[in-house]
Amino acid sequence: MCHLYGLMGIQSNLTDDQQKKVKTLFEEEANDPMVTIDLKPLSENDKPVYITKPEMMRRMKDMAHLSGGNPMGDMPEQYNLVVNTNHPVTQKLVGKMRNENKKKLAHQLYDLALLSQNMLKGEKLTEFVDRSVDLMKE
Repeated sequence: MCHLYGLMGIQSNLTDDQQKKVKTLFEEEANDPMVTIDLKPLSENDKPVYITKPEMMRRMKDMAHLSGGNPMGDMPEQYNLVVNTNHPVTQKLVGKMRNENKKKLAHQLYDLALLSQNMLKGEKLTEFVDRSVDLMKE
């Protein structure tokens, strides 16, 4: 459904230069060659970031899991981090915020996307909770 927005003519509220900055920021936070950062001009009511997985990879993992074995279990997870360029929180990343705060916000958004897919675990989950509490204190 989200892919339809581009077809329906929703334009990004960010300039090309701002989009490059947002993409670079998320690439630095993800710091993983298996993650593709994809910027999309969606409705401002959609999530600021979310994760999609390639359908073929998901199906292969499902089939391996159902057959009792999991030969793909050792393969690194490949996914797309979709960033909504029209969400107000995403637009803050190109505003007058300090770079340190931009990085914190991008990291928080990235972790929220991981959490929504049950992909944030262990120490990373603990760091997310601690960072969330710190952000509420500010």
